[in-house]
Amino acid sequence: MTDLLDAAALARIAAARCPDCGHDGLVAGPRGGGSRNEACPVCGAEFNVVRFDGPIAMATRNSPQGKPDRERLRAVFRIELP
Repeated sequence: MTDLLDAAALARIAAARCPDCGHDGLVAGPRGGGSRNEACPVCGAEFNVVRFDGPIAMATRNSPQGKPDRERLRAVFRIELP
């Protein structure tokens, strides 16, 4: 997916909050090529986050908003959604 997140969503991710549900605390996943996958353990939102020396340069969604990939969340992040 190439759904770039807006500045407000980037600010929430930078504060370790989910841009979708507001949960405080994202789970870090695999990283590579200057980016890291992060997911919300509450709503299952998943993001690919690119940081340069700390600040977020950009972020995209890894799955459509409101449609978490439960199998991927379980395999990659060890997140079990209800």
